[in-house]
Amino acid sequence: VFYRSDPRLVDMLRRAGIADRVVPGNAPAETADFHVVVGDLPFLLDHDDATPVPPSIALTPLPDRVAAMREQLATLGPPPYCGLSWRAGTRGFRKALSKEVPCIVLAETLRDLPCTWIALQRAPDVDELDAVSAALEAPLHDLTALNGDLESMLAALSLLDDYVCVSNTNVHLRAAIGGPCRIVVPHPPEFRWMARDGECPWFPGMTPYRETSDRDWDAALAHWRSLPTDPG
Repeated sequence: VFYRSDPRLVDMLRRAGIADRVVPGNAPAETADFHVVVGDLPFLLDHDDATPVPPSIALTPLPDRVAAMREQLATLGPPPYCGLSWRAGTRGFRKALSKEVPCIVLAETLRDLPCTWIALQRAPDVDELDAVSAALEAPLHDLTALNGDLESMLAALSLLDDYVCVSNTNVHLRAAIGGPCRIVVPHPPEFRWMARDGECPWFPGMTPYRETSDRDWDAALAHWRSLPTDPG
C-alpha cells in the first residue's frame, strides 16, 4: 500500500506509519493494481452509519521544532496560549469550501479572555491583524507564516491550550495530535460538521459553534466566554 500525499505532509505521514510507502503527490505515478481516492475508502470498506468512526491517525511533531516553538511562545507572553483564525478556503468560490466569520465581531466577543493570542490566519489582509488586535484590546502575535511550514505549525498546535477557528488545514493537524478546537461553522455547513448540533464524529473534542440560517452569529458567539483560562 502506498499513499500519494501533499508534499508538505510526506514526512509527517511517514513517521505516522500509515502505509508501506508515502510518496509526494507530485512524484511520477507508480504502477499499482488499484488506484483509490482516499475519500472513497468508507464506501469501498462498507462503512455505514452504524459503523464506529475510527480515530484520527496520530501525528507526532518533531522534538526540535517543539522546543524552538516553546521558547518562541514564552517570549510572546504567559499561558494559556490560544490560536485564532477566521477565514479559510477561497473567497467567493463556494466549491472551494470558502468559510469566514466576521473577524472583528469574533475578536470583540473574545476580548476579555485572559489569553496570549496567537494569529494563525493564512494570508491575512493588509492591516487585518492590527484591526483584530484592536478589537481584542490585546496583542495578537503574528505566527501566520507557519502556514507555509506545516512541521512548525504542527509543533505550535501541540503547545496551544486552545484554538478558535473556522475549519481549515490546521484543524486536521490539531485533531491528529488530540488537541481541542472551538470551530466556527458558517451556514450552510460543510459536510465535515454536518447540519446537527453536537460533536462531529470525525473530530472528537472539537466543539462547533454555528451561524444560523438567517446569517446570525449572536447565539453561537454568546457561548464563547467559556474558553478555558487555566493553563494546566
